[in-house]
Parts: sequence; structure tokens; C-alpha cells
Amino acid sequence: MKADIFAVDRVENIDGMLFHYREWGRFGAPPLIILHGLTGHAWEFDSIAAGLANDFRVLVLNQRGHGDSSWCDDYSMSVMVEDVGRFADALSLESFRLIGHSMGGVNAWSFTACRPERVERLAILDIDPEVISSCSFAAGMGAVLSRFSVSKFNERIEAVTSYIHSYGSGGDYEELYKFVCNNVRMAKDGCWVWKFDARKLIEWVEEASASESLHWFRLGQIRCPTLISRASNSFFTTRSVAERMQKEIPRAKLVEISGSGHDIHMDNKDDLLAELIEFLCH
Repeated sequence: MKADIFAVDRVENIDGMLFHYREWGRFGAPPLIILHGLTGHAWEFDSIAAGLANDFRVLVLNQRGHGDSSWCDDYSMSVMVEDVGRFADALSLESFRLIGHSMGGVNAWSFTACRPERVERLAILDIDPEVISSCSFAAGMGAVLSRFSVSKFNERIEAVTSYIHSYGSGGDYEELYKFVCNNVRMAKDGCWVWKFDARKLIEWVEEASASESLHWFRLGQIRCPTLISRASNSFFTTRSVAERMQKEIPRAKLVEISGSGHDIHMDNKDDLLAELIEFLCH
């Protein structure tokens, strides 16, 4: 029996913080948690979640400081990794499959390394230890977050135009349009601002970029089957580093998604979805 392909928006109060998530599929189906990237949100995975909802109970979490989840005083990588376990505990999930994109990929591999008994299968989408540990990554993300923190728009469409202009000519316009529309909110002064906590999320970048060796160590601790998905036009992974990741993780498979940049779940969702279904359902 196929699941109804629609999402239910839910909020979970975890230790006084509100975590918003989108749930797809049957309640009794095998659970699958999806983690978005830095400055991202749960809605950007709607197409992927809908495609997986026939086989899984898909739970797409807005991580702290993103989407409709609470902002807070601590955005360290450590606490965001712990959030994965707290979220699963709140929903009484003993074990689950896990997908993470970019920042979510780092949080996902870190959680899997620290709590291997809880993750049945792991998919890492377009991120590697070398990139996030580079000085250019930390500096670049700091500059991007600073710009986002002071951005204001009179109309929501202005945010869309600004983001797509800065994004460049690549990417799926419809997906980018939806991404931006779901990533802004109206402030008290009537202007549109970004939903994520751009002033403080640099804390995650600072901890994540502090030790490349820690990330390689954690990847080596992963024992569950793991899918490494690299975008063919990525600035966040290289083929050589992705191949090293495959070697470091004992049960890893590497795939490259053609015609896609970093946001492979939006740029080439059909090919990515086919790879995820093949991997997650076995």
C-alpha cells in the first residue's frame, strides 16, 4: 500500500527548544531523518522526501537556528550533533536511516560515528572534511553570513531575485524560487528577512573547521553502509577526497550526480532520488 504523498508540519519541544520538522509517509514505516545544510531548511527536501515516502517515514528536521525551529545561544557543531539524538529520542526512534547535506552531512557522519548503534544506513550529500577544514571555507562562510544578517527586502520576490543573482546561472530556477520563498519571513517592520540566525551560525563553522583530523577519524569509525554522493560541479567536494572518504569508511559506496552543483537535491533530484532509493531500500 502506497503512502499519501503529502507532508505534515509538526513541532517538537525538546528541552525547551522548539524543533519544527516535516513528516512524510506512514507512521509505521522504517524511519528516515534528513538534515539540511547551513542556511538551508526542511522544505528544500520536499521533492526528495515525497519520492521516499512510499518506503519510509521521512522526517525532515529544521535544525536549530533554521526554518521554523528556535534560535538559541549555542550553535556549536557538538550540540547540533546531539540534537539528532534528542530528536530521535523525542520521537521514540531506536534506530533509523540518516541523510545529511553539507552541514547536515557533517552532523550526520559525526552522529553516526558517535552513536553507531542508532544509524542503519547513512547518506552524505556533497561535503568532505578537507573543504570544511580549510581557511577559505571559514572565511567565506563568515562573509556570507555577515551579508545575510543585514539583508532586508521590501518584497519577498526581491529576496528571490537577490539570491538567484548571487547564486549564478546554474541550478533549477523553480527549486531555487521555492527554496528562497520558504527561507524568508516578514519582520515586525514589514520587511522580509532570512529565517536562519545568520548572526550566530558562524559558531558551527568555527568548530567544524577546527580539526580536519577529527572528521577523518570519525569517518573511519562508521560501520553502517554509507552512500557518498558527490555533485559533478561541486565546490564542496573533489573527486580525490570523495574517493578517500570511500576508502576510510569500511562499507561505503561513492556516486557522482551529473549536471549538479552543491545542492544536488535541487539541481538533479531525479538522479539523486534514484541512487537514494537503490541504497536505502536494501
